[in-house]
Amino acid sequence: IMRAMQHLDRINQHMNDAVEARQEIDFRIGAAFTRFMTLRLKKRFDNVGQAIISYGSCQFPTLGFVVERDLRIQAFRPQSFWYISCEVEFDRPEDTDNLANTANTANTASDELV
Repeated sequence: IMRAMQHLDRINQHMNDAVEARQEIDFRIGAAFTRFMTLRLKKRFDNVGQAIISYGSCQFPTLGFVVERDLRIQAFRPQSFWYISCEVEFDRPEDTDNLANTANTANTASDELV
């Protein structure tokens, strides 16, 4: 957002028109197909009742993302992990330089030491 605000440009009218056309098409198809599916399914199935069967071009992909995420959550198996902390006191301030170098070496040597 910050980058976009710092580099403002002229509005591309063709892009703007394309977005508006897509929104209008999605709205009209969604409204028409929702009505069609609702009326059609009410005739075929008794348990639909007064429900509205909604259609939208984004609903199916979004539902797919939700289902995929739910499956990943259900498949999750916790793993053990630990936090290691310590407190160190030094008699001489120059000793802290060696500790910092040792800690950096440990961090790059293995993920388990991080």
